[in-house]
Amino acid sequence: MSGDLGRPVKGPNRSRRGAKRRFAARLLFQVRKQSGRRSNVMRLVERRIILIAGRNAEDAWRTAVRHGKSSSGTGQPRAGTLVHWEFIGVEELLELGGEAEDNEVWWEFVPMLRPMERRAKLIPPKAKLRAFEKGVPRRHGPKI
Repeated sequence: MSGDLGRPVKGPNRSRRGAKRRFAARLLFQVRKQSGRRSNVMRLVERRIILIAGRNAEDAWRTAVRHGKSSSGTGQPRAGTLVHWEFIGVEELLELGGEAEDNEVWWEFVPMLRPMERRAKLIPPKAKLRAFEKGVPRRHGPKI
């Protein structure tokens, strides 16, 4: 059996009634620096994808919002400057149903002009992937 666009479907995303289903939530955060009463206008944002188990989409969404709110925080890395790590909201929530591989955390269909022919422009060399770059700072989240 196949799902949308021919992706194979392995079966429903639950084994029995009321069982937890797998969801992925893309959360949006901002890093807001504040000096005195003024905050910076241009801000660094983080898009974070988390995995959630829930009975349904509403349950998963509530869990995602709780997670985002609990990940917010404020720190003072320099005297006179506050840094606020703020949860903005849930950008997207998708159910990882039977069409998703066990190790999949996100999927998205996007129309592109001749992607295979343009792969040299679309896919960076391995050395440019963040995991391989030296000196690239790691995300530190609300523990500022």
